[in-house]
Amino acid sequence: MSATIGCVLCGGFFSLSLYQFFQTHQKSDYVTEVLNGLKSASLGLIISAAFTMIQFALYGENRSDIKFAMLDWKALFLLILMLFMVRKWKVNPVVIMLISGIFGSVLYMF
Repeated sequence: MSATIGCVLCGGFFSLSLYQFFQTHQKSDYVTEVLNGLKSASLGLIISAAFTMIQFALYGENRSDIKFAMLDWKALFLLILMLFMVRKWKVNPVVIMLISGIFGSVLYMF
């Protein structure tokens, strides 16, 4: 419990300190350039995490030498179905996660 509180307080304090710094120096060209660089870096990290998660979901492992024959067809079907629902009907992501969990449970029981 104390470790969780310590982690949350440390992260919260760090975030508030950075927020205060960026609010104070928001008109600085240097700070603007740093923020632009951080946006690009965070986008790269998000794309990398998404690729790793999709690779793990479709192949069951995260290796660079995976083969097409190792593809999990049930997971691919579920991914395409959920992407279709998001794009076609603009379904809330929380609902998509719930539906995916239910469908995944049913698909992998048999």
